[in-house]
Parts: sequence; C-alpha cells; structure tokens
Amino acid sequence: MRNRADTKSSFQSKKKNIMKRLVYLLLGLFLHLSASVTTAAAPATETADQVLARLYKRWHLKLVEKEPFLVDVDFIGPILDQSGKEFSQIFLGR
Repeated sequence: MRNRADTKSSFQSKKKNIMKRLVYLLLGLFLHLSASVTTAAAPATETADQVLARLYKRWHLKLVEKEPFLVDVDFIGPILDQSGKEFSQIFLGR
C-alpha cells in the first residue's frame, strides 16, 4: 500500500513527464513549422539567427494583425499564478 507522500511524488513525476512531452511536442512542431516556412533554396550563408529573425518578423506581423480579445483579470490571474508556480517547480526546481 502506498502512503500519501509516495502518491504525491508519483503524481508529480507523471505531471513532470507530461509537461516534458508537451514541451518536446511543441518544440518539434516549431521546428517543423520553421522548416516548412523556410525555402529549400535559401542561401547557405544565412545563419540561424537570421532565419529566426526573419520568422519572428513574419509571426509578429501575423500577431499584430489579429484582433485582441479581453480577459477578465480576476478570472485569469489565479490560473496564471498557479501555472507559473507549477512551471517553476517542474522545470526550475524551485
């Protein structure tokens, strides 16, 4: 029979693994999208910084064009606070 501390650490371990998978999935998706956006005929002298700067400019323009939406601060504040604490615990070890 497990005690409460084992259950909690098991839960945190599962949560950590899920968060890692999510980060890897998002990183893979980002790399896939960036590879599909860049052309195959791009000059070989273009550095990774230049590619990222070009992609950032495109994405920034798309974000600026989107219409902003308002969120109630009283509703979203506690959610962001909690998710920030969870992120710090999992990835920063704080």
